[in-house]
Amino acid sequence: MTLRDTNKKFGSLSKTLHWVVAFSMIGMFCLGYWMRGLDYYNAWYLKAPHIHESIGLLLCIVIIFFLFWRLNNENPDDSDLKPLERLGGKIMKISLYIMMFSIFITGYLISSAGDNSIDVFNWFTVPASLDINQNKVLVGQLHQYFAYFIMTLMLVHLGAALKHHFVDNNDILKRIIPFVKIT
Repeated sequence: MTLRDTNKKFGSLSKTLHWVVAFSMIGMFCLGYWMRGLDYYNAWYLKAPHIHESIGLLLCIVIIFFLFWRLNNENPDDSDLKPLERLGGKIMKISLYIMMFSIFITGYLISSAGDNSIDVFNWFTVPASLDINQNKVLVGQLHQYFAYFIMTLMLVHLGAALKHHFVDNNDILKRIIPFVKIT
């Protein structure tokens, strides 16, 4: 398996990053959803947000790397798709990246409100840069709506991949799954 992408399939690094990001986003959504129900006396009241913030900041670094990797690699050929499908795929990719960065920005703003720095797993600290204390509730709501929206986008993305695989019988899904050979 090659590291770099080709005009036929994604390379091993793109496949790995794709699935790491996908499962991390789902995990972060689940963790965030669960955290909302914690009360002050729960043992996870402070631990869960720390984990959520730390993973979020690390995931942001991974996604920035992934975006640069994708921009500097060849894209697998999609000329067998209908023009509307190609356009939809481009819009989906752009939308997913915009939503991921929107979630990261709002999450950072929430976590650093009140001039609080963010301690990433006790490895390093990310300083606060903006004071949004008066708008923390609004930013928190945006963060939540963005999270729901990206989960919806991910479901549509998955649905499109399954449609290509089972209805159209093409290799779109196989190109991104690790250890699957394309004929």
